[in-house]
Amino acid sequence: MITLPIILASTSPRRHELLNQIQLPHSRLAVGIDETILPNETAVGYIERMVQQKAERAVIDLLAHSPNLVSLLITADTIGVLNNGKILLKPDNFDDAKQMWQQMSDNVHQVWTAVQVSLIQNQQIYHYQRQTVMTDVRFIPLNNQQMLDYWQTGEPQDKAGGYAIQGIGATWVKTIHGSYSNVVGLPLVETLALLQSVEQFFQTHS
Repeated sequence: MITLPIILASTSPRRHELLNQIQLPHSRLAVGIDETILPNETAVGYIERMVQQKAERAVIDLLAHSPNLVSLLITADTIGVLNNGKILLKPDNFDDAKQMWQQMSDNVHQVWTAVQVSLIQNQQIYHYQRQTVMTDVRFIPLNNQQMLDYWQTGEPQDKAGGYAIQGIGATWVKTIHGSYSNVVGLPLVETLALLQSVEQFFQTHS
């Protein structure tokens, strides 16, 4: 049982729905940061930097209005990763999406989500724990018409890797090995474990 207030620093409807699915009450906060990949940055380095920077930005915004806030803050970042280590973000346009999908067609890619749970206390991130979860996804062979038809549905535009496994994109997924909710955008087992662990830290040190 989580007793501290939970804040999800994300406007993603998918993460919001996943927390609702496990009946975890929470509020939401929109956080904007520069998500540009740095030169020579690894996939794990990138998403861990993203969740840390999102947490730091969220704390600044939250404490400006609630300086005595004590809560658990969830930040998350999801990317696709090809076998060669290339990072797959949200596609800029159809050509960008098609280039990604051609590399994913009849092949395995990974979906990585970094999740950080931060304890906000004493006007700072007093303690945090973080985990990166990886799931293998294999696509069916794709042709140009399938790609164009899917793009025109509007579903791929704001999705890492250009597809939604919980939507029409499920028709492309032949197999999955690992956490399904991770591919949607928030690994529930690991997120709940992080929340419980950070809450326990608070109870022990308060």
